Amino acid sequence: MIGTAPRITLVVDDLPASRDWLSRAARLAFEQTRVVEAGSLAEARACARREPPQLALVDLDLPDGSGVSLIDALAHAAPPATVIVATVFADDHHLFPALRAGAAGYVLKDASIEQLARWLAGVPQGETVLSPPIARRVLGWFHAPA
Repeated sequence: MIGTAPRITLVVDDLPASRDWLSRAARLAFEQTRVVEAGSLAEARACARREPPQLALVDLDLPDGSGVSLIDALAHAAPPATVIVATVFADDHHLFPALRAGAAGYVLKDASIEQLARWLAGVPQGETVLSPPIARRVLGWFHAPA
């Protein structure tokens, strides 16, 4: 996890309305962060090469591939970014590969800007960002019979 407010936050989503929602939440959580937006994996990789982000908010379903590959690259970069998934997918098929790739959080796109900003504001202090249905899903996985 990042120890201070991110200087650069990378927002990756192909939908303009979703990019706006994520960008506004990041700016609300961290007044001093500079938000860089990308609508595809290729754009996101180019942005990250130019200016490595400390925080990245990444959608999974992008026009040129899965956000999971980007999560892996950003989470294992030197220095690593803290990556939070922002998606509509609440199923195991999307959740667990994203977490295995290095995502530090997973939020569903039904949260308000204010709620998302509150969650993000806790990231520098080591708080985990999980939408309640995702937290229940993760706990359920551990409580499932063998």
